[in-house]
Amino acid sequence: MLLILLFSVSSLFGEELEEPAWVYKGRGDRFYENGEIGYAIFEYKKALMQAKKKGEVYPEINLQLAKIYKDEGLFDLAFFHIEAVQKNKEHLQIQDHVYDLLYIKAELYVSMKKYEQALEVYEEIINQDSNWRRYSKQSIYEIEKSYIDDPKLRKIFGEAYLMIGKIKLATYNYENAIPPLKMAMLYKFKINETLYYLFICYEKLANSRAQSYL
Repeated sequence: MLLILLFSVSSLFGEELEEPAWVYKGRGDRFYENGEIGYAIFEYKKALMQAKKKGEVYPEINLQLAKIYKDEGLFDLAFFHIEAVQKNKEHLQIQDHVYDLLYIKAELYVSMKKYEQALEVYEEIINQDSNWRRYSKQSIYEIEKSYIDDPKLRKIFGEAYLMIGKIKLATYNYENAIPPLKMAMLYKFKINETLYYLFICYEKLANSRAQSYL
């Protein structure tokens, strides 16, 4: 893939670009969906060059490139494009793509084992959820009788809740892992996995309290 990338970038110089940026972006999306990553990068680069030539801002292209470079382990390049999206996020055609940006950024930190930074980004996501502000005030032993049946909110927030719970669980912060895991459960996000981690947290807390009485 890297050979294709290097060839693609170098071959852009001197090429006359005649189509609008969105055409190259759409072509890049098709290559990406088909797993032809090198060719997708080639088209996205052309889209960026054409947008710049026309004085346009097209952060969705940077978002796609950030995703690709993250998956390829090219973290510096991924962060470069994340910064470009952050700089121009008001130009995103779909504002919910801001959450895609935050998830990519958090996943990058997880891949780099920078869990504190990842936690900050995931918390930035859930702080946009009005349900979190409500349910996070409950006792960790209070269990809701009904789910929050909202597919859109589940898609936006579910992964962030689960990841916060997993990171806190991995650092033995069982009590603080429970509220986000409860939220993931309420949103019916990966319920079996979420319940498994919740069970571990409650079990560890129960064992800890039992030992304190010995």
